Order: sequence, then structure tokens, then C-alpha cells
Amino acid sequence: MRIENFSLKIKQQQLLDNVSFSFDEQKLNLIIGRNGVGKTLLLDLISDLDRNRPEHFFNFPESSRIIYHSQGLPFIAEATVKDTISLIGDLSEGAAITMEQIPQKIRNNLDKPFGTLSMGERRFLTVWLFLQLERDLYIFDEPFANLDLAVISDILDLFYDKIKQGKQLIITSHQFDFLIPEKTHVIFIEDRQIKFNGGLTVFLESFHSFGQAFDIK
Repeated sequence: MRIENFSLKIKQQQLLDNVSFSFDEQKLNLIIGRNGVGKTLLLDLISDLDRNRPEHFFNFPESSRIIYHSQGLPFIAEATVKDTISLIGDLSEGAAITMEQIPQKIRNNLDKPFGTLSMGERRFLTVWLFLQLERDLYIFDEPFANLDLAVISDILDLFYDKIKQGKQLIITSHQFDFLIPEKTHVIFIEDRQIKFNGGLTVFLESFHSFGQAFDIK
């Protein structure tokens, strides 16, 4: 998957200016950058939500083969966890989700209304559910926001397991210190350009931290 000679302008604001970069199909692809650089808009275009993906985008799956987990997913607060699983399971192209497949931490909450779960419980549930849908590319916008390290670690296990299965993942995040460097590919957007496009190991050797990458004192 790659993007070539692409520019992105919203109203009068130039977000990307003739950029070219690629994704690593065997690693967790992490897009980082300040708020407002166009990360979410880029995900929208990759997911082809409006069926109008730019011609500069190459080798991405068609929209029907993509799952896009946005920051504000509308779930029914009153529905139980069991009902929520059934709702998402109906979208699966394979066999229905069985009780044996459901992680114990989700099984413990099956009869609870979705709205009563903690932020970490809701996020783990929705990420796990979306990964049960058989697709080629999975996109997650800020999946670690407002979560503690224990939940982040559990979600990362789900991501890396999916990549082992030959699937492709793209995420955005302002946090990356807990990612496995040799399994992570970074696309760093700054000043309308791709400031870095490569492995997290090299990124950390170059910048050491997110703050240093942005020249934050």
C-alpha cells in the first residue's frame, strides 16, 4: 500500500503538500503528528468512506474489505454486551462468534449494559469485535486514548496477532513508547510533509521521543 504525489487541502488550509510514502504490510502502521495535520482525514480517504478515494492511492483494498474503527463509535448504551456482540457478529462473513472465542474479560460482562462498562472495557470490547470481522485492512483512529497501560497492552496483543494472520493494520496515536519497535512502521506528518517514513526502531534512534520529534521543550 502506498500514496504517491498526494496533496490534501481543506478549505484554505494546506495539510499535505505533494507527499509520497508507503505502508509496511507486515507491521503495525502507526501515523503520528500534531492535532490538525490531517491524520483522521487521511484515514477517511484510505477507508474510501465516500467511494471517492484519490487516484494517488495504490494497492489499498476496496472499501468492502476494510474495517474502520473511528474515535466516536455509536453503540447503544442500554444494550447488553451479549447483544452488542450479536449485533457485530451479524456482519461477519464467517461463522457466528461462539462463546469459546470470547475473551474471559468480556465474558465476565456479558449481561451488563454497554453504557455501564468502563472506558477500557468498552474499548477492548469494540476493538476485539471489529477484529472478528473478516477483512483485509483494519483501521483504528486513536485506539489507545484515555486508556491505562494494562488495557493498551491487551489491545496491542490483539493487533499483533491479527498481523500474524496476514492482515494489515493502520492506527493513529499520540502514544508509542509501549509499541514493539521491530513490529511497528511509522509515518510522521509535520509541516505538510512526511518527516519520517520507516521502522519505529530507526525513528526512536533518530528522535528518542515524541516530544523531541516535535521540538517540544
